[in-house]
Amino acid sequence: MHESTQAFLQLFFFSLEKENLFNCLQAASDSGVFEREAGALLTIMPTVYRLLDDKSPGEFQPFTARCLYYHSGSPATAIVLDDLTEQGFRLADRTVGLDMQHCLLVMKAIAQSHAASAVLHLKEPHIIKPFIESIFCERQRKNIEQIFQSVL
Repeated sequence: MHESTQAFLQLFFFSLEKENLFNCLQAASDSGVFEREAGALLTIMPTVYRLLDDKSPGEFQPFTARCLYYHSGSPATAIVLDDLTEQGFRLADRTVGLDMQHCLLVMKAIAQSHAASAVLHLKEPHIIKPFIESIFCERQRKNIEQIFQSVL
């Protein structure tokens, strides 16, 4: 694990009291957020990226980490992702923000992925169907509130 990732995880998990950490993870598990995220990373994004690469062969560069491993259940749910620093990505200083060039890159990547997901929805609606309902819906209110209360 990359040093900065490890430091972030330690800061995040150790900054939560044990009870809050358990409540946060339990609420996230109950909401199905891990399964949803893994489904998007394992199914949606690779298909979206194939569509974009087919449209502009060799020009498209994926901007999300690949899901290398996913496990749901006992002893714990886990999602393991690529280390994007190996591909030259780095985190911007969140206290400074992005410059115009990077904002435009982000907006272009978001626009491309949304357009490709619309094409995917037309071509293979069954792939998109599990993701139609937002995680921030009324049915998930209790779980989402628990997650936010645990980390604040």
